[in-house]
Amino acid sequence: MKRLAALMALALAPGSASADDADKQCASWVKEILSGSADACSDLCPQAKQFDHYDYLAGLKAAFASEQGLENFLAYLDRSSIIGAGAEPHACSVLALLLHWGDQRFSGSLAKQSDMARKQAIGLLDYTGIDSFQSKFPKTYRLAPHE
Repeated sequence: MKRLAALMALALAPGSASADDADKQCASWVKEILSGSADACSDLCPQAKQFDHYDYLAGLKAAFASEQGLENFLAYLDRSSIIGAGAEPHACSVLALLLHWGDQRFSGSLAKQSDMARKQAIGLLDYTGIDSFQSKFPKTYRLAPHE
């Protein structure tokens, strides 16, 4: 657990991926979620548990820890019903995973998912307003249509 926390601190540190302000805000939010902050996951985690029967926090931690965990988390997007106040931290979680794993590995895992999961992931990433999404993450960008 300490190793995961250390990896997260390094991976999500401001400037770790030339992050703009929105990316930094997302990284901060995801750190709070991973630390178990009640406020950070107050809408997201209960929604996932109640409506999707999914332990969001455990799934997110696993997604940072291994590529299999990432694939499992991305597969969850196929059935995720996160809405409202939970949508923004959910989108930030997907962005933080993209920044953590990088375009090559993230897109490789995302490409294995259903069309719906890919559309959900790209929609959530679009929602975060990634600066220069297409040029920074071209492989991931091409995996689904953009709105």
